[in-house]
Amino acid sequence: MKKSKFDFKKFGLRTSNLIILSLICILVGFVLIVATYGFNELDYSGDVYTRTAALLSKESDYKKVTIHDNSALDNFTDSLMILTAMHPNKSGDSLVASAMKNSRTQLSGSPRKAFEGDISKGKDYEYSRYWHGYLIFLKPLLKYFDFSQIRIINAMFQGCLLFALIAILFKKKYGFVIIPFLCAYALISPLTIASSMQYSSAWNIVLISSIVYLLLQNKIIEHNLHYLYFALVGMLTSYFDLLTYPIATLGFLLIIVIATEKLTVWESIKKILICGLSWTFGYGIMWLAKILIASIVLKDSDVFGEAQKALLSRGSSNTSKGTPITDEMLYEKLSKYLTDDIVARSSIFVGITGTIYLAWTIVKNKVSKIREWLDRFKKSDDEIVEIEDLNSYSYLDSEITRNVLSIISKLIIIGALSLITIVWYKVIRQHSYVHTFMTYRTFSVMYFALFMILFKLSYDLNRWFAFKSKRGKKSTKGGTK
Repeated sequence: MKKSKFDFKKFGLRTSNLIILSLICILVGFVLIVATYGFNELDYSGDVYTRTAALLSKESDYKKVTIHDNSALDNFTDSLMILTAMHPNKSGDSLVASAMKNSRTQLSGSPRKAFEGDISKGKDYEYSRYWHGYLIFLKPLLKYFDFSQIRIINAMFQGCLLFALIAILFKKKYGFVIIPFLCAYALISPLTIASSMQYSSAWNIVLISSIVYLLLQNKIIEHNLHYLYFALVGMLTSYFDLLTYPIATLGFLLIIVIATEKLTVWESIKKILICGLSWTFGYGIMWLAKILIASIVLKDSDVFGEAQKALLSRGSSNTSKGTPITDEMLYEKLSKYLTDDIVARSSIFVGITGTIYLAWTIVKNKVSKIREWLDRFKKSDDEIVEIEDLNSYSYLDSEITRNVLSIISKLIIIGALSLITIVWYKVIRQHSYVHTFMTYRTFSVMYFALFMILFKLSYDLNRWFAFKSKRGKKSTKGGTK
C-alpha cells in the first residue's frame, strides 16, 4: 500500500509539471507571436519583396536542387510563409487578431504565383490552425534580407549546429553516433533542407534538441526529467513546423537517449514509452491551444471545424477522391524518393564501414587477449595462475553470454525504434501519401536506428573487452599474491 501511494504522488507531481510546462510554453508562444506582429513593418513592396519575387518567379513550386527526385524544394509552402510574414496588419484588426489569423495575400492557385503577377489583385487567406512560430525569425529577417540571402543564412546556421553536435559527441565519447547520424542526414538531401524554410523547421529542432540534451544529459538523468524535455520538444515542433516530418524530432532524440544512457532492457522500454507519450502530449496540447485561442480571440467557431476537418483528412486512409490508400500504394510512391543513388551509396558506405569497424574491434581485442594469455605462460612457475583463473578469459563463460545478450537486447530495442517510421505512416497516411516529396524524410528515423546498430555494437563490445581485460589483470595480481 505504501508503494502504491508513493507511485500515485509521483504520477501526480509529473502530471502537474507537464501542465505547468504546457501553460508556460503556450503563454510564451502566444506572447512571442503577438509581439512579432507588433513589430511588423512589412508589406508587399520594397526592395526585399522585389528581389524575393524575382527569385521565386523563376523557380517552380517543386524545383529540384540536384537531379534526384528527393531534392525537390517546397517553394509552394515557402512562398506561403513569406507572404504570411510580409502581410501588413489590417487597420481594423488588433495585434492579437492578426497574430491569430496569420493572413496572407495570394493569387489563385499556388502561393508562389503571387510573385509572378500583381499581388494587389490577390485575395486574402487565413491559416489559423497552426502557430506559425517560424514568423518570430522570418519577419525580422525579411526586413533586411531577401529569400536567397535567407537560404544562405539558414545553411550556415545548420552547418554550425551540425559542427557543434559532432564536437559534443566527440567530447562526451559518443563517437559511435556520428557516422549513423551523418549518413541518415545525407539520405534526406541536406542541400535541399538548407534551401527550404519548410523543411528546416523540423530538422533545426532535431539538431538543437540533440545538442541541448547532450549538454544537459547528466542533469536530465539525475533528476529524471526526460518526460518534461520530450514534452518541450513536442511543443516546439508543433509551434514551428507545418506538418512536414515532425516525428523525426522524437525519433532522433529518442535513439540518442537509448544509445548513450546506461539502461537495462526494461528501463529502455519504459523510457521509450514515457518519452513517446510525453512528446505526443506536448505536440497535441500545443496544437490544440492555438485552435482554442484563435477561436476565442476571433470569435469564430469555424476555426475548430477547419482544424477537425484537416485532422481527419491528414489521418484518412483514402485519397481526396475516396480511393483507399494501401500499404503497397504508399510505399511504392515513397520508393521513388528512397531509391536514388545517394541512398544506395550511403547504405553501402555505412554497411562496409560498420562491418570493418566491428571486425576491427573484435580482432583487436582477440589479438590483445591472446597476447596477454601467452605472456602469462612465459612467467616463472610461482607466478603462473591456476588454470581455473583462465576461465575469466573465455569467450564462452556464462558472464560473457549474459553481457552479450544484454548488448544484443539493447541493439534490438534501438532497431525497434525504426518502427516509429511505420507507425507514423499508419497514423498520418493521407498526408504522407500526398506529400511524399517531403514526408519520405520520416524514413530518416529508420535509417538512423538501423545504422546505429553496427556502430553501437562495436562500441559496446570494445568497452566490454576493455573491462574484461582490466578485471583479468586484477585477478592475475590477486592470484600471484
